Amino acid sequence: MSKIEKLLSKLLQSPLPMDFRWEELEKILSFLGYEKKTSGKTGGSRRTFFNEENGHIIKLHERHGSEPIKPKALKAVIDALIEVGAIGEDNE
Repeated sequence: MSKIEKLLSKLLQSPLPMDFRWEELEKILSFLGYEKKTSGKTGGSRRTFFNEENGHIIKLHERHGSEPIKPKALKAVIDALIEVGAIGEDNE
């Protein structure tokens, strides 16, 4: 199993992981064709990921330091990725 497959498996485990890190999510989104867009000086910790292929946008708050991503935010990302067909519901 490749590293990205392991990360996808971790992301899709039930219950949602409590230790999922920002860097892990960035790797998954990059693998799925999303590119992080910069918002300029006033963007704060809000991050935007854009998939040029399908025009899909994911926006979320980057946690400070090494804090894990909140499960609610992970669930929103998973639901968005399923909705556009980037991942399947049965990828678990």
